[in-house]
Amino acid sequence: MAYADMHHLKSMTYGIFQSFQLLKIAAPEGTAILYPLIFEKYLVLLLKIGDKLHVIKQATGAEVLRQEVAVLSSLLRSAQHQMPLRKTTATQYATFNCAALSRSPELSVANPFQNIGAVIKQSQRLHQWLIKPLQSILSQNNIGHLLIVPDGILRTLPFSALHDGNSYLIQRYAVSISPGLCLTPIAKPTGVPALLLGGLSQSVAGMPALQCVPHELDAVRDLYTAQDTGLLLNERFTKPNLSRHWQEQPYNILHLASHGQFSGQIEDTFILTYDGKLNLNDLAQLVRQKTQRNQPVDLLTLSACETAAGNDRAALGLAGVAVKAGARHALASLWRIDDRITPKLLIEFYQQLQNPTVNKAQALQQAQRALLENPEYKAFQHPYYWAAFLLIGGYE
Repeated sequence: MAYADMHHLKSMTYGIFQSFQLLKIAAPEGTAILYPLIFEKYLVLLLKIGDKLHVIKQATGAEVLRQEVAVLSSLLRSAQHQMPLRKTTATQYATFNCAALSRSPELSVANPFQNIGAVIKQSQRLHQWLIKPLQSILSQNNIGHLLIVPDGILRTLPFSALHDGNSYLIQRYAVSISPGLCLTPIAKPTGVPALLLGGLSQSVAGMPALQCVPHELDAVRDLYTAQDTGLLLNERFTKPNLSRHWQEQPYNILHLASHGQFSGQIEDTFILTYDGKLNLNDLAQLVRQKTQRNQPVDLLTLSACETAAGNDRAALGLAGVAVKAGARHALASLWRIDDRITPKLLIEFYQQLQNPTVNKAQALQQAQRALLENPEYKAFQHPYYWAAFLLIGGYE
């Protein structure tokens, strides 16, 4: 058998195996599981709704997808340079009112939609391949939540920013990501939410100060005043201190607001603490400390982190590792956004979670739509500001 034929046979066998794996998963009502399989010459979309599996083949191969996803990612990441915030002096930055996002003239964007045409055009191309062939099926089944299992380069794609010519995907669906097909239903936590918040606002290890981290942490803590919360900021945010507080108290939500990086190299993947770096093994161990005592980690939030550009192995980064170690959900970003803007989205996310009928995918959707659609935040409607955040985990 020729090499090309053997390669094709292996690809087909893999696709059939994954199809059977997906068939075993029972998606809840209103949720569709989308698993795009990338092959050298084509793309196969596996869509699971209820007990039915839909299979659609597209004549778009791996290299074309890689190039097109890279173009969109580059446009979004470069937006921070093409749409500079009005420059501030050191004094203005130090006295900036983090709570008054939309009313701060020094935070207004010089040209908030400078490359929006190119972004939408590129996101429409990807939408045409990944979502449009499924649109009628999704509509017929009243789907409101897309749980996506991305393959290869699609792990670096902010699906929420895909555009159909009229609206972004996030305006029609709540979107979440799973790092693999080992999906099981996640019951809503029955206990009282207990949060441990940690972060850095000071400059550490040559990294710039994150001036709005105290506002972010205080605002999130204030939403849970009736519950048990802990706060470790700056000098208190050390690895031993974090581990001790996490073990001694029944926390089930961990929110970290600090510089971090997701890379394909273990030594370059970390969250910065006051005394060093929290690496992949450290984070996985924190999660396991709870799961081994039958205390599941309901949510891990990583604020102010970013993923190495174009690295599909690193794209799910620390958050993906945490989910595989036992965390039910993780919220993280593909690129770092100005720390004076990030708190708005994250605080809105936690505000939405105060409603017991809202799950985490819906909470993120509403938080992203708040920046996108609320006239008060018109300057921040560009997907650079809201599309970076991914909710990783199973379905509730």
